[in-house]
Parts: sequence; C-alpha cells; structure tokens
Amino acid sequence: MTNEATLTPPNDGHTPAMVESADSAATGFLTRDYGGLIVDFAADVPATLRPSYQGDATVPWHYGDPFGEQAAIAAGTRPRVIVTDEQHAVRISGADAPDLLHRLTTQHFLGDTTSINGAGLLTLSAQGHINQQLTVFTGDDTAIYGVGAAADVTAFSDHVTRMKFWSDVTVTPTVLNRVVILGGTASHHGQLAANPALQPLVTVAAHITWAGLCRTDLLVDPQHLPALITTLTGDGISLAGMMAYEALRIAAGIARREPDLAANSIPHESHHLLGRGATPAAVHLDKGCYPGQETVARVENLGQPPKLLVVAHLDGSAPQLPAPGTAISNGRRTVGTIGSVIEHHEYGPIALALVKRSAVGKTGTLTAAGQSIAIDPDSLPPDSGPKAGRVALAKLRGLDPTDD
Repeated sequence: MTNEATLTPPNDGHTPAMVESADSAATGFLTRDYGGLIVDFAADVPATLRPSYQGDATVPWHYGDPFGEQAAIAAGTRPRVIVTDEQHAVRISGADAPDLLHRLTTQHFLGDTTSINGAGLLTLSAQGHINQQLTVFTGDDTAIYGVGAAADVTAFSDHVTRMKFWSDVTVTPTVLNRVVILGGTASHHGQLAANPALQPLVTVAAHITWAGLCRTDLLVDPQHLPALITTLTGDGISLAGMMAYEALRIAAGIARREPDLAANSIPHESHHLLGRGATPAAVHLDKGCYPGQETVARVENLGQPPKLLVVAHLDGSAPQLPAPGTAISNGRRTVGTIGSVIEHHEYGPIALALVKRSAVGKTGTLTAAGQSIAIDPDSLPPDSGPKAGRVALAKLRGLDPTDD
C-alpha cells in the first residue's frame, strides 16, 4: 500500500479490535450473489429509494439493512467497507506532471503532494464554470492518479493530453475500483495501514477526514477486488452499500458535479469545494494563474455566488421522491433545482438543492414535485467575515471597513 505515512492517522489512545461480523443476507428486494454474499443491487431497488443516476448494477446498493448500515457508520464505532460506483481513473506521470496540473487545475501540485492525497480537483472554464471534478491520489512512484465519474475522467484525460505539448507528461486512462473504508476510529484506520496482507492488493491509498468521519480510500485493480474484500471482512470489517455512502454524503452537503451542480456553477456555490483552513479541498485559494482563477478570486474577495448548494429536508408526502433536476418553486417563481435524493436513516427523505441565494431565508414555502422542502440552516456556508477586497476598497476611500 503506497503512502503509508499519509495513511497512518494520529493515535487516539484507543486500539479496539475490529470484531464486527459481516452482514450475510438481504431481504425485501430481488437479490444476486456477489462474492458469496447476497446483496441488493441498485438496479433491483425501487426507483424511489435510489438516485436515477445510480445505474451501475455491479455496485451493491445495500446488504439487507440499508438504514442500519448508515447508522453504524454514523455512530463512528466500527468502520464499514463500501465498493463505490467510481472505477474510472487516469494515471499521470512524468517530470513535468506536477507543474502542468498546477497550471491547469484548481489544486496545488507544487512541492510536497502528500498533503493533497485524497483531496479534490476541479478544472474550470475561462468564466470559472466547473468543467470536471476528480479526486487526487498521489503515489510513491511519483505518479498522480485522478478518479471520478466516467465522463469527467475522460474529459480530463483528453484535456491534459491536449495541453501537455512537449512536456514530459504521460497520460494513461485506467480502471481502478475505488473502495472506501468509512467510520470507526483513527486506530482502526491505523491498523489498516499496517496490515501487510493489503499491501500487494492496493495501487494507492489515502486517509482523509470526510463528513466528520475517519475515511480511508483504496484504489484497487479489479482483479484484486475479491481478495481485498475477503481480507477486510476477515479482519472483522462489515460491508455497507453505496446507499449508505450517498446518504452520509448528501446529509453533509458534499456535491457531485452531476447531478448536484449546474453547467454554469462556480466553485463558491458549494463551500465544501473551497480550501479554507488546514484541510485541503478541491480549490486552493492561495494559488493563481489557472483557467477560471479570476472568477474564483473575484467572488472570494469581493462578491457572493449567485446560487448555493444546500441540504433540503423533504416532507415525504408524495408517493415518490423528486428526481434530480426537479424544479424548486417559491409560489410561481422557480428558485432552484433538486440534485441527489436519498432516504436517510435519521432525517428521512433529504436532497441536495441548488437554489438562488436570494431565495434563502425568504418567506414563503419552497416546494418540489408537490411536496414542501425546508433548507437545513446548518448546510449554509459559514460566515467568513468581511470580504478582503471590500475592506481594501473601504480603506482606500477613507471609510470604516466594518460599516455595511
């Protein structure tokens, strides 16, 4: 397993054994056999319980207890392993690769790249609109891996290939399963990093904090996936389906470019994309000279985004959940669209919603597909204080920068 130093989290003073037994049976829906386990696949689950974009029938949606799987991960006492729907990747190598990616993307690739292992990456248009969204993995062999949705990986690979010219950069599209180990303690994840049986099965790995939970991501060659699952479950790590991952992602307000953002969305519409504080994010706010950087800097220092991605609670009165792309209305006025939708173990039906900033906090009832929705105030971006650019302008004009 590469990047072992990055994988090993700080010791939290507890080293409980991972002894939770694996789920072994599913009930309630059509089932198929998967590696000796009976699971429910996305294609077999009623449409009201899965996002319409979840179409890969090879990805387990849950293992018979969908809400129990979510609750177990959220409790944080034991980790679960999830085979995600992301299996498209690109390997970028060569002496000039970090410099080229630094100039083409929102991520910071110069210097030590271990700090961005597991962080996000965006490419923007000249107007600052999000074109592609990937996750970055940095390997011991100096290669850089990007993983994401098939369309994003393909477009990103083509873009880097077109822009490398005579640079010493090699772009190699590949297939790697992204396996997520989510929940549990830092000690659990430290044990994973030290497990010698996993080393030959994993191409690259990253330890991150995600939605307040410990998380280890493993990129695995598909031929090694059965052995990896056998090894992890043999260590007492139970399985969870993609539904649990999606429910926790949506509840935390973490966006997928599709279906959560619009074609003209800019990074500031989803504040989780912004690299404020010690934790790296997709957009590094202290670097410049990349396509779309002017828009990022202008909004960061002077203005506000026109739309916001928020968590929306649905009243559940309709027989079906609204599909991604459903319009959100305030009376006769359309103020946004529904993105990812899920049934959460604690909150019930929830969704990510991209809404006009002017609609947040206004009177009136927001509705989508005939049911009322309420914006979760905790999902709104935190107040970052006065905009630096406006403070500078106020000082230049001899005004008090604290006055509105």
